Amino acid sequence: LQDVSRCLSPGKNPIRYLLLNEDSIVGVAYANIFLWSHDDKVVISDIDGTITKSNAGGIYDTILTERYSHCHEEVCRFFSTVATEKQIQILYVTSRPISLASRTRKFLDNLRQQQHRLPEGPILGFRGNFA
Repeated sequence: LQDVSRCLSPGKNPIRYLLLNEDSIVGVAYANIFLWSHDDKVVISDIDGTITKSNAGGIYDTILTERYSHCHEEVCRFFSTVATEKQIQILYVTSRPISLASRTRKFLDNLRQQQHRLPEGPILGFRGNFA
């Protein structure tokens, strides 16, 4: 663990994966590694149906239209209060396929309600695709 703490700062650490072909970069995938303390408290929250009002409507609104209007009222205030006042980390989970990870991250980063936003946190998603 001491070796990890030398490379990472507490909280969010952006990373990127490079797909190489001989001496050229073929693709890039961006992600984050979150470093939390062993005694941090964590709330695990589903995205669709919890932050958004429903699964299908949440995916349509946040991925296809990027309107972010199909969310529960005051959800940003609630989660930001939990994170700041209660000092609790937020872990987001979703059944959205991994191919939608960057758009899901964009949704969580850009959702604003009044002066509140959702706290930063890792996203655990579904490894498959829509079938």
